[in-house]
Amino acid sequence: MRFKALASLVAGITFTLGHIYADTIPAIVFTDSFTHETTNYNPGGNPWGTLNFNSFQNWNVTRGSVDFKNVNGVFPSLWYNNPSAPFSPSFSFIDLDGTTNQSGQITSKTPFNLAPGNYKLSFDLAGNMGRGPNNSDGVTVRLDGLGISQHYELPWNQDFTTHEIDFTVTTPTTTEISFANESDDPSTLNDNLGPMLANINLQNLTGGVANVPEPGTIVIGIGLICGIYLARRFQRKHKAAITV
Repeated sequence: MRFKALASLVAGITFTLGHIYADTIPAIVFTDSFTHETTNYNPGGNPWGTLNFNSFQNWNVTRGSVDFKNVNGVFPSLWYNNPSAPFSPSFSFIDLDGTTNQSGQITSKTPFNLAPGNYKLSFDLAGNMGRGPNNSDGVTVRLDGLGISQHYELPWNQDFTTHEIDFTVTTPTTTEISFANESDDPSTLNDNLGPMLANINLQNLTGGVANVPEPGTIVIGIGLICGIYLARRFQRKHKAAITV
């Protein structure tokens, strides 16, 4: 009986320590850096991208047109060779105003079924290095099922910068994600020079895997508790002997 009691105590301590020290690791819900799109375009006429690309694996072009840019670290490309605006991404990206004079929008093909929890949507945006210094260009990000809409106005020479949207889901919700070329400066729309989008990531900040303490930490904790347990039993026996 004493052994069972001690075993139950140790198990309880281990469970408690694991929860006290647990640290939730964010879980990736979705990620897209567009690198896999290289299998879908023909680089023969334009080795660094494809104009009016509409064969994305994870996105539908739901308005206008967009251009796909497979830079892959080659710089300068013909389009971005602007000495006054250094620009050298080492990753693929999208120009949200394609080459049809119709500013574009992409929307996720598959809706996301989000459980209650805290989430973070991150993505990289850049201005269009081909336009002049007196113009800005804009991107609106929407999570329709959650009623979230965030607009970013970008200077013409802004290099890729990471932006984040933190949000909380209180009940199970289905949502799409969209990125649209919309701007406070109407003169920058529908001109085939759009803002750039790359490296999209959606994380569940509360639904990840528990990062439990190292085994050594748990062993030390168990040892301390067991020591206290045995010391108290010794004290009770000692008091009982004195009483007798």
